[in-house]
Amino acid sequence: VAVPRHEVAVLRVWEGEHAQSGAPSLRLRTAAGAILPTQRLGNGNYWGHHWVDLAVPVQVGALGWTTLAVEPGEAPAPAVPAVASIADEGGRGHPPWVNRPSGPVTLANGRLSVAFDRRSGMPGSIVRDGTELLTAPIALVVIDERPYPMSSWIQGDAMAERAPLCDGLTIVQPGPVRAAIRANVRWGDTTATATWTLDADSDRLLLRIETRWMQAGSPTTGTPRLSLRLPTSLADAVLTHEIPHGSLTRHEEPGRPMPTLRWLRADGAAGSLVVANDGVHAQSIDRGVIALDLLRASYEPDPLPEIGDHAWEFSLRPGAARDDADSLRDGLLLAHPLRALLDRAHPGDLPAASGDLLAATTAGTVIAALKPAEDGAGIVARLIELAGTAGPAGLVASPLLRAGKLSACDLLERPTPGADRLHAHGVATIRVEVPTCPTP
Repeated sequence: VAVPRHEVAVLRVWEGEHAQSGAPSLRLRTAAGAILPTQRLGNGNYWGHHWVDLAVPVQVGALGWTTLAVEPGEAPAPAVPAVASIADEGGRGHPPWVNRPSGPVTLANGRLSVAFDRRSGMPGSIVRDGTELLTAPIALVVIDERPYPMSSWIQGDAMAERAPLCDGLTIVQPGPVRAAIRANVRWGDTTATATWTLDADSDRLLLRIETRWMQAGSPTTGTPRLSLRLPTSLADAVLTHEIPHGSLTRHEEPGRPMPTLRWLRADGAAGSLVVANDGVHAQSIDRGVIALDLLRASYEPDPLPEIGDHAWEFSLRPGAARDDADSLRDGLLLAHPLRALLDRAHPGDLPAASGDLLAATTAGTVIAALKPAEDGAGIVARLIELAGTAGPAGLVASPLLRAGKLSACDLLERPTPGADRLHAHGVATIRVEVPTCPTP
């Protein structure tokens, strides 16, 4: 991703006695000698090989890399840790089916504070900088649509809604680097899990939904639809959606699903919320309630199009700037998680950290895509302008790329003098001559 990153990465370390259950602690150290906060997430084995997952906050340059050393020892805690908490008030030591605990369930990291609703298993409160985002608990509901011919293409009116039965909340990760709480829910034979994750020093609340969908539609019962609802306090909000190589602010008909790519932003008088997703393209808003449609069990012409296992990932960032380039960053981070490569120490010609390999220099401009040049001589960058202001298509390349000439060209990669300026909401193509592309 062509943006600098400061986030929590997950590294899987294989082999050795430190990868086994009950082994001594591991920590991660930068090439400069700094010991990073490190959290053990879990361990296991595969074909006789042991592994352990470690969570660590890292800083990586745009399109670049950094290098960490794994060593035994205790790691320091983050300055402001992420914490998951479940208070079992009212349990009195009895099994939960005798007297279900009623204490608070929370995620917090000093920037965001999340309180869960035990009935639905979803957050009922998300607070950033003293400002409440929600007016009611987030809901994962099944909506039964009225039967309608050719249900695969035509959405029927909602007849009824079914809220899930929450089978309990559990702490998946307690912190201090990564804290996570999971809710198990079900609608009859259909089960789902919603895992909410908050990292130390992060303003993004992450959500992963996994479901085994067993709902089927019919001409007599209608079309079940699974929807995630975010009842925000932004009652007057309008949505800005990502579209190919740009964004569009729509004043939608209330509740009407509209197409969206990787992110949407709700802007209201009370603030903003950016919601990024990895593959949910039908989203709507009605008086501040954002709805993301996940599945529809249509029955005509395909009678069973969705039966089986499904998974989605989201990030929610309240208090976001009303900046399309900043919103696109959330979509890019979710779509391209940091990847870790495990290797033994060995000599090399490259530095331990790359910094930014290739970056846009003009505010509101983002590198949207990279590809090898068609003639094999270098790489081609597509830049998009998202702030609505014309300006230069500025691009800077790291000396590590040993880049030669940077030249403007058209979409067919033909040299085009003067094409190194971006129109408002425009696209520019820049060729970067490089002999080889270094890899860490």
